[in-house]
Amino acid sequence: YHYRCCFKTRNIELEAESRHQQQTIVSLRNEIDTLRSDNVKLFEKIKFLQGYQPSAIAIDGEDVVRKYSPEYEEHINPFRAFNAKEKQRRYQGLNPAERIMLSISRTILAHPWG
Repeated sequence: YHYRCCFKTRNIELEAESRHQQQTIVSLRNEIDTLRSDNVKLFEKIKFLQGYQPSAIAIDGEDVVRKYSPEYEEHINPFRAFNAKEKQRRYQGLNPAERIMLSISRTILAHPWG
């Protein structure tokens, strides 16, 4: 009986710790998304200013351009945003069985069998 009580107490402690860790992970992911969005906006402003005075503003490091240029291009492309919204709308229209089948199909097709 004593061991059972100890295990139960330890289990409750671990579950609380797990919930705390999950909250921390969610918070950090939100912060990463916010920072990435801010960086893309700053990159957009730099590109805008370079259009007016190309020699006055220089981006140091090819890594910055390589990292944020695709996100910037995607951000300004309205067709990609529309396509993503349409995919999400169609996915939400599926019933649960169809969603499960779609997830399984995507997983199987994404697996490299070679």
